[in-house]
Amino acid sequence: MSDDSSKSKQFKDLFFDKSSQATDVGKLTVNPFRWMRFNWQLVLKKLGWLALSIFLMVMLHWIFVLMVAGFAFHIFWYCFKVYHTYQNGDVNPGKVISLHPTLVAVSTNMTKGFGNFPVMTIIKTTLPEKERVLGKIIVTAATYHDNPHGYPFWAEFHPMPMSHATGDELYLFNRLSRFSKEQIGTIDRHLEQLGHQWPGIFKMDVADSDWKDYPQVILAKGVKMAGPPKGA
Repeated sequence: MSDDSSKSKQFKDLFFDKSSQATDVGKLTVNPFRWMRFNWQLVLKKLGWLALSIFLMVMLHWIFVLMVAGFAFHIFWYCFKVYHTYQNGDVNPGKVISLHPTLVAVSTNMTKGFGNFPVMTIIKTTLPEKERVLGKIIVTAATYHDNPHGYPFWAEFHPMPMSHATGDELYLFNRLSRFSKEQIGTIDRHLEQLGHQWPGIFKMDVADSDWKDYPQVILAKGVKMAGPPKGA
């Protein structure tokens, strides 16, 4: 392992689950200016809070330096999260299912290696003009976060369009060509099963998968999901 990879692993262990292994790793370096273009509202919000804390520190009292440090660390952490998602995240196909607003559906399996825990996530996002086509398959990258109860599945799944990070059409085309018909078909099957189109994360195939053994788990609660029933 090279020094660069060792450093990357240290950062990954600090911010994310050590045991998380992507099936198809993104290995994509983020173009920050492109990412800000598609997430400008979020960027302005975070920078606005930082600017306000700096203003309070300068105009009112030095104690607000703690607020400045807090927001600065939050921005650093979020930037690293975005970097990690595209560099080490799991690549999955997504399908554009709405244009007003722009919604993308992504299916995955939340298993940690044992069991079958299929889910569908629908995200509200922005897309470049070439991808804003109803029914279009796009490339996404996602991170998974662990649950606090030792369950055999992840608690959270956060996909992002890879076109937010790069405008390299050849890279995106090559990624698209690696998706199987089964992966694409799973999205359509899950959409039909779901029967609606609003943002959120949803269990799929509940009666025919291992989700039936975890009725108490609400995925929308993420890492705050309920633990095993007492006495179980």
